[in-house]
Amino acid sequence: MQQSAPHPFDRSPFPVQQLDPSVKLTAEVIPLPPNRQNRTYRASAIAASLHPGVRPLNGARPTKQREERVAGVPMLYKATYASGRESWVVRYVDPATSKRTACVIGRVPTMSLMEAAGVVHRYIEDLKAGRTPRKGEMTLNEFFFGTYLPWAQAEKKSWKDDESRYTRHIKPQVGDLPLNRVTSRHIRKVHDELRSAGELSDASINRLMMLASAMLREAVRADLLAANPMDGWRQLRETPPSPRALDRDELARLGQQLADAPLHLRLLVQLLLTTGLRIGEALKLRVTDVDFAIGVLHLRDTKAGEDQTVPISPAAREIVLELLAHSRNGFLFPSRRVDGPMCPPRKALRKLLAAAGVEDGGFHRFRKTVATEAMACPGVDLLTVSRLLRHKSIQTTERHYLATSAKRLQHAVAQVGDVLQHHLRRDRPPQVALAPSTFSARIAPALRCVTP
Repeated sequence: MQQSAPHPFDRSPFPVQQLDPSVKLTAEVIPLPPNRQNRTYRASAIAASLHPGVRPLNGARPTKQREERVAGVPMLYKATYASGRESWVVRYVDPATSKRTACVIGRVPTMSLMEAAGVVHRYIEDLKAGRTPRKGEMTLNEFFFGTYLPWAQAEKKSWKDDESRYTRHIKPQVGDLPLNRVTSRHIRKVHDELRSAGELSDASINRLMMLASAMLREAVRADLLAANPMDGWRQLRETPPSPRALDRDELARLGQQLADAPLHLRLLVQLLLTTGLRIGEALKLRVTDVDFAIGVLHLRDTKAGEDQTVPISPAAREIVLELLAHSRNGFLFPSRRVDGPMCPPRKALRKLLAAAGVEDGGFHRFRKTVATEAMACPGVDLLTVSRLLRHKSIQTTERHYLATSAKRLQHAVAQVGDVLQHHLRRDRPPQVALAPSTFSARIAPALRCVTP
């Protein structure tokens, strides 16, 4: 009977005469050297476990990778791997990331020494011009975390928001794309998918698109892109929610609940309502920031990127004095566990507002309440309120901070209705005292020069 040729898979590279058929094959863990990727050593160890007559090849660890510098060509190395394969490797400091970088540019002998030297010459020209040689290979993820994010950490206070927005919404969709292949079509796809999901508001989507535009603009400045694909991009029309402030009844109920609130929560709410501070500014106040001599609080490292001052009213002075009496580590609102300020007590505030019957509240609502109540005071105009809140634009104050209660609207409608009814009856209209707005006060001198 003619024997069939052995199957190629049955051939063994090891000196094995015949495996004992009585040996039961079991799945057992075989101790391997640190280099678990060496197939030769792994196969010889498996064969040795199946038959006692087989020994692993030498029982030694595989040879490590070796590199030798190529004479006459800077930054070029020839790498020899354990498998015997050889490659050309370029080592340099990437100007985009300021990190040491190793890049395989070709294999030996597929790429000759002269071709490798030509590639190195182009790398040197890019490095002298301050460009990264891998601009054609860099992905959007590599650019964001290697170039944009370090720049944002040094220049922007909101860099953590940029990192969160990119990681959650941009990275899963286009993060693996090469930077030089990102087009407006890819950004449009991200934009449309975010809108169709319906999880983000138009304002949040605009912030994401602004982040994408800022990233690509930095890529253009670094000479990684020829032009910004988002130039000419139109933002979605935003409809900001109406400002909501606490009315007089809500303030009265809140005051009753504050009487039984913890000390620092009570003082924090009272300080925010008497100064209009942001929650972060209030918690970072130190004892040395209090200046009773000129009656101000010094704010360090504010949202505007500069030091600012806030005047202290008599009511605020009493609150600050009580805070100074309970200060432990140099902060007006000290932490209980660490040497720093306390964290924003948001959970405690939600319970406090719920007990007072106030819905949809937060620390920033106190700041809007200060703006609204200040506008209701006689002699206080919009410009003064904007300066009190330290806004750079008066439109920010008018659009986002001035709330009008339903009672004030009803009162205004009733007054206007009475005036119009008197006009219809041809009677003398009643005298209604209206506080002049900033615009009317500005044009009043011009109206005095106009003759009827």
